[in-house]
Amino acid sequence: MIALLPVTPADAEALAALHAEVLAEAWSRASFEGLLQQPGVTGWQVQEDGKPLAFLLLRRAAEEAEILTLGTAPAHRRQGYARYLLDLALQVLAEEGCARVYLELRAGNDAARQLYASCGFHLTGQRPRYYPDDEDALVMRRVF
Repeated sequence: MIALLPVTPADAEALAALHAEVLAEAWSRASFEGLLQQPGVTGWQVQEDGKPLAFLLLRRAAEEAEILTLGTAPAHRRQGYARYLLDLALQVLAEEGCARVYLELRAGNDAARQLYASCGFHLTGQRPRYYPDDEDALVMRRVF
């Protein structure tokens, strides 16, 4: 059975494992635990039989927010989970009076860039050689 659940520090190990499947710069269990205990950090996950299929974490501070990470297990991509979680996050942020939300992504991640653009994000900057392999990071922003 598929369920939408909030992310908690108890999910850190499972999220770290999924993060390692999704991103080259995977966060550790300890990183997730620490992040999820910080003020303003929240997130959601799509689970099936207790295992996360997709997740999104964001950090809110005053009238701004940042999408920290968004990922979907490779076997479950193209099923709408990332879009669902992003739409949910944007709805919650809008309802809470957030004025702007930012994110960064690898310059070569065309699928993510298209997803974010379809949700109203616009390119606002670039961080040259940001990642360990020297790939640039793109900064995108959505204004509510």
